[in-house]
Amino acid sequence: MIIRTGFGNCGFDAQLACARMGTLQCALGMSCTRFDIVGGSEAGTKLMNVCQRPWSLCENLGATESIITACAVMTHANMLKEDRLKVGITDGFIRISCGIEDSGDLIKALEVALEQI
Repeated sequence: MIIRTGFGNCGFDAQLACARMGTLQCALGMSCTRFDIVGGSEAGTKLMNVCQRPWSLCENLGATESIITACAVMTHANMLKEDRLKVGITDGFIRISCGIEDSGDLIKALEVALEQI
């Protein structure tokens, strides 16, 4: 179901930079990560549609609420597919930003949603 995971907002090919940025984000109380799922844009859209609270569907990351975004159909929908792929944003690229909600609730809601894909 999940093809690969990453840390931070950068593409999968920039892991060292992401690790450094992630260390800074954690020190500042932020948490943004991403993963790639099998099924591309269709699966990403479905994941966003079935993911329940405490997750919110939104293009803006970094708020106090936890947010899930399928980038290929939301934040980067206006890019050509070949351009998105060059920067590491596949059709199944999912970005999440964890807010102040209970981590157990976030994990459970995401597990339930992923089981429906």
